[in-house]
Amino acid sequence: MQRDWRISPNVSPDTLMVECKNDQFTNVVFITDKKKQLFQVSGQDLIQFNILMDDGLSALTAIKCIKPRTRYKGDYSPERQNAGNYQKDLVPLLDTYFSDDRAGATLTIWKKGQLNFKYSKGLANIEASVVRNFQQLFDIASISKEFTAMSILQLVEAGKIKLEDTLEIYIKGLPNGKNITIHHLLTHTHGLPDVMQSEEFDGISPQNKEKTLNWLRNMKSQFEPGEKYEYGNTAYFVLSVIVERVSEQNLKSYIRNNLFMPAKMKDSHFLTDSNINVERVTGYNENNDISTIRKFDFHDSQASGTGDIVSTANDLIKWHRALSNGTILSKKMFEMALAPKYLNDGTKIDRGYGFAHGIFQNQNAIHNTGDLYTHTRYFYIPDQDLSIVLNMNGSIENDGGLASIVFMQIIGKVLNQQTLQMFDEVVDLNKL
Repeated sequence: MQRDWRISPNVSPDTLMVECKNDQFTNVVFITDKKKQLFQVSGQDLIQFNILMDDGLSALTAIKCIKPRTRYKGDYSPERQNAGNYQKDLVPLLDTYFSDDRAGATLTIWKKGQLNFKYSKGLANIEASVVRNFQQLFDIASISKEFTAMSILQLVEAGKIKLEDTLEIYIKGLPNGKNITIHHLLTHTHGLPDVMQSEEFDGISPQNKEKTLNWLRNMKSQFEPGEKYEYGNTAYFVLSVIVERVSEQNLKSYIRNNLFMPAKMKDSHFLTDSNINVERVTGYNENNDISTIRKFDFHDSQASGTGDIVSTANDLIKWHRALSNGTILSKKMFEMALAPKYLNDGTKIDRGYGFAHGIFQNQNAIHNTGDLYTHTRYFYIPDQDLSIVLNMNGSIENDGGLASIVFMQIIGKVLNQQTLQMFDEVVDLNKL
C-alpha cells in the first residue's frame, strides 16, 4: 500500500519535518528537549517519537511508520441516495473495515421482532480457517455487568434488597461501607478503589472472592459516595458477592436460572464453562498483516460479575426484548433502571443501572460496550424495538477505538443522523 505523509507542525522552537513512504522515513529533521511527544500527521494519524537525552543533547532513538487508520468516508444525511436500504448503505461501510482473510465481524439489526439486516465477514479462527457466522459464541465482556445489575434489581423487586441499603449491611468492613449504597454501586458513584490496583491482588490465580474482599478492606475510599462518576469493575464484583449472599446461589447459577432461562438465551454461557471453546470466536491483535491470538495475564474467573459472559448476537436480541417486555423485571423497574442518574450536586450522568443511556430521535435508548478478547457494541431503543449488535474479533494496533468508530457510523446510517451524543461526547460522523 502506498503511503506518503509529510509532517510539518508549528511547534517552535521545536522543529520537525518528516516524510514517510512505504513504511520508510526520509528527510527527518527533529530538534526538541522533550523525551516523548505525539505529533499530528496529515489526515488523522499520529506518529510517536521517542527521544533519548544524552549529555544535554537530544537524539532520535526510535521512529516508526504507523499504518494509516482506515476510515469509511460517506454520506450520513437523511437525503442520501441509499437511506433506508441497509444492504446498499451499510455494506460499503463495513467492507471498508473487514475482509475475508482476517479477523472479522458480525452485525445484526432487528426491528419489531424481525431481522432487517445481517452481515458477516472474516474469520472466527484464523489458524483453522473458520469463517465467522451468527451461531458462534463471543465474549461480551463488560456488557456482563447488565446481568449483575438486573440480578440485583430482581432481588429489589422481591423485597430482599433496597437500593438505599448500605454496603455494610451485606459485607462488613469495606472502605466507607456505611455510606455507600446499592444505588452508588450500580451507578459507579461509590468511591471504592480499584481492587486490581492492590499490591496483593493476584489476577493469575482462580478468583477467591473472600480473599479479594480482604484485599479491598485494606484499601482506602477514593471519594465520597455520589460526588463523582468513575467507571470500573470493583462495584460489580461487590454486587456479585451481594447477589450470592442474598440469593444463596452462586452467581452463575442465579443468572442461568433467573435471566438466561426466562429470556430463552439457550446459547449464553460463561468464560469458565468447559463446553464453550470449540464454538467460541477467537480474538486477535492485528499489527499490519500479522495477527496474534489475544491473551491476558489473568484467570477468566476474575471477571465474575464484571465481564465473564459469552453469548451470541441472537441471544443478545432476546435479552433486549426480555428486558423491555417485562420478562426480566417489571416495566416500572426497567424504566427506572434505564433512566439517567445524578450526582450529589445535580449533575446528570449518562448511566442507568447497568446501562449507558441516551436520547435518540426523542426516545430513550440504551447502549453498551464490551472489550476483552473481542469487541462487542450494542444499541437498543425499546419504544421502537430496534436492536443493533456488532461484534469484532480483531484489535488493531494504534487504533483501539475502531470498534466504537464503526459502531457509531452504523448507528448514524440506521438513524439517519450526522451527529451522535455517545460515549460522553458529541460526535460529528463526518469528521471521524
